[in-house]
Amino acid sequence: MNSAGIGSRPIQSKDPVRQKLNMLQCLPGVGSLKARALLQKFGSIEAVLLSTVEELAQTRGIGRKTAQGIKQMVMHSHAGTTGSASVGGMIASEVIQ
Repeated sequence: MNSAGIGSRPIQSKDPVRQKLNMLQCLPGVGSLKARALLQKFGSIEAVLLSTVEELAQTRGIGRKTAQGIKQMVMHSHAGTTGSASVGGMIASEVIQ
């Protein structure tokens, strides 16, 4: 690693809210403001991932196109899994790491 930090792993926040916000920002079209709005409305990452396009689109800053992109990513990411337990398991493993 050099002085610019190239080659180093990003420092992960120990703050659970910050971790959730960071994970939500991995969704298509979701930046820091939209991530915060999603977390405030739904309360958890699991609730965001299990919500409908209509529910997502009713969130401040999330339009129908962004909501559809989020749902497409969730559906594609979990094509081989079934039920909310698998979604919850994925979320739990991400938060723990």
